[in-house]
Amino acid sequence: MNKMLLMVYGTLMNDFHNNGLLKEQKYLGKCETKEKYTMYVNGIPYVFPDKETSTIKGELWEVSGEDYIQDLDSLEGHPDWYERKEIEVDFNGKSITVWLYFMPDSSVTLSTMTIIKNGDFANPEYAKNNNLIETINN
Repeated sequence: MNKMLLMVYGTLMNDFHNNGLLKEQKYLGKCETKEKYTMYVNGIPYVFPDKETSTIKGELWEVSGEDYIQDLDSLEGHPDWYERKEIEVDFNGKSITVWLYFMPDSSVTLSTMTIIKNGDFANPEYAKNNNLIETINN
């Protein structure tokens, strides 16, 4: 694969600390998943494919070059930590197929994580003020 459309929802987004990895790539705009998933946060966000809380909000990037794709896979630990999978997103009123990094359920302990019920890691204060964040203490 030499080029891919990638939805990012965490530290790879604009204004977050890992966005520098995308500095030579093409930012296309905001997007949102068509399906519902669950976003957990424990310092960094995790999206789980088998749980359905809300759509996930993020950014769409066109990533070109095998080296860049390998660098992103390395950062995300694909396929051993996060898993990159194809999904459908809504982008500018159109449904398109993109890649997204998911966390498999068995990879982390959910007992002290926070659920972002609105699926928007970039806007946690809004989520907190509107009762869209739920802390899990099992």
